[in-house]
Amino acid sequence: MSSNTLMFLIGFLMVIYTISFIYYIKQRSKLKKNDHRALQLPLFMAFLIGPLLFFMINQNQRREKRRFLNGNKRRFS
Repeated sequence: MSSNTLMFLIGFLMVIYTISFIYYIKQRSKLKKNDHRALQLPLFMAFLIGPLLFFMINQNQRREKRRFLNGNKRRFS
């Protein structure tokens, strides 16, 4: 088995696992009549999404700091 096939298989299994996990939590919350419950992501999805969110938060903080230093000093008042 080549490495490309192995990577494709692992990626496909991760997607299937994520979909089944979300479906399971949705069905369980429906049985418990708790539909407003937030869905939890599996741990590997947190590792994939975490760096992206960290980068987006840093970009937003830098943009706010730039606006604040350019004269928009009413942010904290």
